[in-house]
Amino acid sequence: MFISTLPFRAALAASCALCAFSTAQAQDVSGAVTLGYSSITFDNSNFDANTTSLDGYFDVDFGNGFSIGADVGIQSLDIDGASDRFKTVDAALNGRYRFASGLTLGGYVEATRLDFGPGDTNFSSYGVTLGYATQNWSVEGFIGKTDIDFSNNDLTDYGFLASYKPVAAVTLGGGVIRSEFDGGDEAYTLVRLASIYDISPAFSVFGGFDRLSIDSTDLTDVGIGIGYDLAQFTGRSVILSLEYSQIDLNNSGSNIDIVEFGVTIPLGTGASKVPLNSVAGNVLRSRHSALSGLFDTSIGFF
Repeated sequence: MFISTLPFRAALAASCALCAFSTAQAQDVSGAVTLGYSSITFDNSNFDANTTSLDGYFDVDFGNGFSIGADVGIQSLDIDGASDRFKTVDAALNGRYRFASGLTLGGYVEATRLDFGPGDTNFSSYGVTLGYATQNWSVEGFIGKTDIDFSNNDLTDYGFLASYKPVAAVTLGGGVIRSEFDGGDEAYTLVRLASIYDISPAFSVFGGFDRLSIDSTDLTDVGIGIGYDLAQFTGRSVILSLEYSQIDLNNSGSNIDIVEFGVTIPLGTGASKVPLNSVAGNVLRSRHSALSGLFDTSIGFF
């Protein structure tokens, strides 16, 4: 059972240490940082909310089959009239080895901390992956565990994640993640889809879809956005983005509308232009547990 913040702190510290070490040793490094702000409107309600976020990732390919990656995110929700802010901090590490045949074998460690003002909650995930990758597409299955400090029942996680690049300007991604409580019938199922299309060197459009099912309850989050690269003015890639997303509960007609602004700075070679605070960005950098994936999306705040 995960009963302290030690795994979370260890994952966060390891991410920073690996970033410094790997940058010095790597053959190929890519990543991005996104600063985000969102305005949130609740249907049939007299109050609104807003969030601020800072997300970053890096991927390192050592050129010998080994590669590693790390993600760190901080989000803060401010609801009108509430005395406390709701905050989430998460960190993830993954590593894999790609054989000459294209077969990949790896593992991951992920940790999330939720701060509700008067208290906090933590959970961590870990597991192994097996997949296959080519130059244009990849698919990866996984199985693992999620330890939760507020429950006597932990989760067993399994599913698959995939990506496909049919042409240079288009990236598609998605997956299915199922997390089942040990010793019970309750389970979370998260279905994710995303796409990004580079219309030109400056303009891109992107869209994402998340559906979280908990027993007979479905939460759906759909987002579509546009990005503009200021490289011709700034001398380096700086992407401004705007996304509109909507969360729906069981097709009830009572929705949550979210407008997301972002400033993204791609780092290194081959970095994606999709903003990390978007629905599509969260799908393409998906976690391996439906629980942690929940709090890594717009759905997670509600």
